Amino acid sequence: MMVRMIIVAALLIHTGCAKKNTTTTPDGLTLERMTTLACYDGQPKMSPDGNFLAYISTQLGDKHVFIYNMDDGSIHPLTANEGVDEGADFSPDNERIVFSSYIQGQSDLWIIDKQEKMTQVTKTDHADEFSPAWSSDGKWIFFVKHDGHYKMGKVNAQNFSEVIVLYEDSLLIDRPNPHPTENKIYFQRNEKNQADICYVDSDGKNFTPFIQSAFDEKHPSISPNGKWMAYVSNATGYYEVYVTPTDGYHPIAVTHSSQDHFFPSWSSDGKNILYESRPNWDIKIIDAETQKDSVLVADIANDESPVFTPDGQCVIFNSDRLGKQTIFSLNLKDGKQTQLTNAKQNDFDPDISPDGKEMIFTSDRTGGLNIWITKLVLDSPSAQAPYLLAVTDDSADSYQARFAKGGDKIVYVSEKAGSPDIWIKDLKSNKSQQLTIDERNELAPSFTDDDQTVLFQADWAKKWSIWKTPSVGGLPLPVTRDKLPYGKDEEPVVSPTHTIVAFTRSWYDDRDVWIMTSSGGEKTTRTLTKDNTNQEKHGRWSPDGKRVVFQAGNNTDVWMIDVTALVK
Repeated sequence: MMVRMIIVAALLIHTGCAKKNTTTTPDGLTLERMTTLACYDGQPKMSPDGNFLAYISTQLGDKHVFIYNMDDGSIHPLTANEGVDEGADFSPDNERIVFSSYIQGQSDLWIIDKQEKMTQVTKTDHADEFSPAWSSDGKWIFFVKHDGHYKMGKVNAQNFSEVIVLYEDSLLIDRPNPHPTENKIYFQRNEKNQADICYVDSDGKNFTPFIQSAFDEKHPSISPNGKWMAYVSNATGYYEVYVTPTDGYHPIAVTHSSQDHFFPSWSSDGKNILYESRPNWDIKIIDAETQKDSVLVADIANDESPVFTPDGQCVIFNSDRLGKQTIFSLNLKDGKQTQLTNAKQNDFDPDISPDGKEMIFTSDRTGGLNIWITKLVLDSPSAQAPYLLAVTDDSADSYQARFAKGGDKIVYVSEKAGSPDIWIKDLKSNKSQQLTIDERNELAPSFTDDDQTVLFQADWAKKWSIWKTPSVGGLPLPVTRDKLPYGKDEEPVVSPTHTIVAFTRSWYDDRDVWIMTSSGGEKTTRTLTKDNTNQEKHGRWSPDGKRVVFQAGNNTDVWMIDVTALVK
């Protein structure tokens, strides 16, 4: 059984989920989606013991190898390099995984073992090696090499020194799949933009076409008992999954969904077939006999709580893409995303110090919710921050922490007085002060007026509205008095100029980010679209006050809007 898989803290990777997405509002404002959930999950391969699934996903950026635990459904990234990874395959003893990667600028074969050690298998210069597959006895790894021609070879899986070329072709060949009991290697061969499935003996002799037709047939996968081959064909106009006996071509359609499917592979017991399903790029599993299918891996993660770094070059946010809330950064210049925290528990709702050197966030690392502080490391997260300290360590929950402009204080919400109240803490003296003492709820605090005032939301008027109070304590005053009976105002954040406040306003079931002058009142301007198709909230300003990042959508993504025209 594969033991604990690697979860690497340093994930310096490109955004690979989708192209940059922009749209224009009726007011002429440009909305730009910064993160997306339309990620690729595909190329599934189950471990021989049936306990794990290896697959390729772009949910963290470029394509990398992920592991899905068949018992509890947990998902872990296995590789975390700056190259694109493809085609992972388990060794027969479950001890190693082979895959191809562009980690060194060209596609080479690599192995990662249960001791978390990566070993380069092929090192040919000016040639790509890809599509690795283990022999049934674990002694060889079959692969394809491209150096002008396409060559199918095998490499000794123990010392990697012995490499044997079995078959060479001027046409594209791909996806070698050895028969578990017979002396055959099946593979895909492309001619005139059409793929056929062929095989050769394991010594490279007796080339034989197995499936040839007017359609595309590709991605062969032999069942564990060797009696069946799964593959895909576009005979119906879509790439559907088929099976055929290996002793003769008698195709049987397995999927009938009028959608494209690719990379079928067998479960370890031979009863099910895993495959990549489009257009949602999910991994599905289907019973080969009853043809009942279900989604096994679907990317439904959320990216939330965005905030700019003080230099305006990165957006920090939290995401549940790893099965828990984890904090990431997004470089706005090159699109790279970097994993910043790596706990077994949840880390979320980050805020960055004015000098850009520290990050505070909320975490349940100790059971309840508390606020933590750490050094912000963007360029080399593998060098873990030299400190990670709990700012609050109460039995009651504390959360929604925000830095003061001076960086020496934070304002946050604590429930240690019995209900959510606004507190301030001096980070140097470690002294705390309670600002609101009402038995009702106060949330989402932030500083304004050079740290002299704290804005927050409160439900004091039987609905949420925005209030302000002196940061040294004093009488709270209302900022918004929304007369709409079904509306509420939340999450106030002042612009760097202290003249404009971005906040979340709800009307019935719709939620949008609005802006208003810091003096408050009823005169406001909606910043986003005027329809009810999306829920936008958690707006945060860029350092120059010209942009706002926010989260939106049912499967939440991070968006950015230029509000220059609105704040003039």
